[in-house]
Order: sequence, then C-alpha cells, then structure tokens
Amino acid sequence: MSMLALLLAAAIQNPAIDMRGYLTMANEAAAYRESHRVSEEDFIRMSEEDGTIILDARSRQKFEELHVRGAVNLSFPDITIDSLRELIPDRETRILIYCNNNFLNAPDAFPSKLARRR
Repeated sequence: MSMLALLLAAAIQNPAIDMRGYLTMANEAAAYRESHRVSEEDFIRMSEEDGTIILDARSRQKFEELHVRGAVNLSFPDITIDSLRELIPDRETRILIYCNNNFLNAPDAFPSKLARRR
C-alpha cells in the first residue's frame, strides 16, 4: 500500500475535510504551474508588457521588506477567486506571480521553504 493510501486510510473521518480531493487538486495545480513557469529573463520581459500585473504572494511583512518594483501584494492564503476578481477585474490580465522560492540572494526578505534533510 502506498504512503498516500496509508495516510488516507488512517485519517479521522471528517466531512469537512476532503484529503483525496485536495491531493488531486494539488497534483493538477502542480502540473499546471510547471507548464506555466518562465525564466527570470522572460519574467522581466513579460512584466514590462501592457496588460500584465506582478503579484507578490508573500506575507505583507515580507512584501514591505523588499519587493519587485510595481508588484502588488496578495498573500498566498488570501488568494481566492473573489480576492483576485477584486484586485484584478479584467480577466484578460496576465498575472506573473512570485513568492519566496523565486529569489536566492535575499534570505531575509525571501526565506527558503525547502526542508533540509539531516
């Protein structure tokens, strides 16, 4: 039995939690994300084009510490259909998103979220 199957089998039943649905959606989102990633060079080029918004998905605190010029902040936990619709009403707007994982040389403003193995 896979680790995923063991976790699902051992989960306490709660009708408000759909772990299988969450994992399915997370896998779909991961595939979508991977197919839409761009290089830093392309990000910079695209960010200068009309109809593009740069979205910083980090906390307000980290955004205020340091951010890409022209970016707007919407923390990842607050990203919903409604919050995006309010912030970016035009559905044709290209959205370039960045977070902690996109920068290597500013560990205070962009801390790594990688788990370190011992």
